[in-house]
Amino acid sequence: SKKHLTLEIFIKIYKKNGYLSVEIENNGKKLDEDVSVLTKKGTGLSNIKERLTSLYGKNCNLNIYNKPSTVITLVSFPIQLSVSEIAQNH
Repeated sequence: SKKHLTLEIFIKIYKKNGYLSVEIENNGKKLDEDVSVLTKKGTGLSNIKERLTSLYGKNCNLNIYNKPSTVITLVSFPIQLSVSEIAQNH
């Protein structure tokens, strides 16, 4: 957006209840449409949604929403342990 000449981006990555969540917050242009509409319009978001679904089925989440002064993108998916981590836990 030409109105947002300075873009601030904050990224949080955290583990909660066996899921890894990546939250991206920015002060850019507000969304005019729901994420379900946005994922059908462009290639980028639809590719991300398709990849998450093919890897994790219904056990993943892609959500984009407005807050009062920012836009949040939240992606979460199950944490998959490596073979060495599984062996250590048994």
